Amino acid sequence: MNFVRSSCLSGFPELVAELGGNTEYLLASCDIDISQIDSEEYLFPYRSFCELLELSAERLNCRDFGIRLAKRQDHNILGPVAFIVMSAETVGQAIETVSRYLHHFTPAISLSIEDLFGVNLASMEIRDRQGDQFPQATEHMVAACYNIIKLMMGSDKVVERIWFRHSALSKASIYKADFDVPVEFNKGFSGSVLVPGALDKKIPSSNNELYKLVVDYFRFRSDEEMPAHTEIEEEEFGSVVKRIIKKLMPTGGLCRRVVAEQLNIHERSLHRRLKPLGYTYESLLDEVRRREVELLLNNSDMPMSQVAGLLGYSEQSSFNRAFKRWFGVPPSQYPK
Repeated sequence: MNFVRSSCLSGFPELVAELGGNTEYLLASCDIDISQIDSEEYLFPYRSFCELLELSAERLNCRDFGIRLAKRQDHNILGPVAFIVMSAETVGQAIETVSRYLHHFTPAISLSIEDLFGVNLASMEIRDRQGDQFPQATEHMVAACYNIIKLMMGSDKVVERIWFRHSALSKASIYKADFDVPVEFNKGFSGSVLVPGALDKKIPSSNNELYKLVVDYFRFRSDEEMPAHTEIEEEEFGSVVKRIIKKLMPTGGLCRRVVAEQLNIHERSLHRRLKPLGYTYESLLDEVRRREVELLLNNSDMPMSQVAGLLGYSEQSSFNRAFKRWFGVPPSQYPK
């Protein structure tokens, strides 16, 4: 189970009160101890936080609740990881380093830079296998990242637009009020699309000595917490391969060789390590694709042709055959 620091609830009681809600009731409904939320040492399941945002949005009739909460927060919600954000030399260095040590805030979120045909995207993903069922949490983490980048860079524009995998939760006018850049939905990733050259932009508060000190601290903590070897544990290997497949799907680069290269292992090693987990590469790819199509159809109004493309199918006919094998009916007859 992945836990998160209580700092993610900064501003939550005030927002709930402003909307006329009962903070204690909402927290208790999601098994979060209200007496502990001001403690820096308090950890609770990230899934409880996701459920809290969905419940709050529903009960308070506030479809942009996750974004509103993020707007009340700053880089300090990250705890010690915040020092990396403000002390790194460039935007690229900050994102790359935060992605390495974000697990000190929560292991439930992954951050990466995706190169999408020359366009850089600061991609964020909830690692929970049902993460796409928590759009409020997705909007919260993307909005929080966007706000932190703005705080880090001041008036120097870094983000060109915002992407979400899910369909819009609110009216376009609400998103326009929440963000000062265009927001697009039903995309292959969730995150911030960066302006050209953004990764090389200098951070005004850069402090090389502080940066080295913070990174050394996290390296020391990581050495304490992680086994001496760097090999991925077998029970985690399947999850790691699934994440790589999900990342590569929209690009169509789903052959075994490419996935093995991402893991820095040989194709034969990939086959050998999946076998004890009950998978071949092909069966694992099929499972991920089926799961993804269920999430996309349940959480968006995306056309089937676009779904096929996001799953890495170059031909609609191949997608149609797989779809019928998964669900017993062709895409045109799938109940919505």
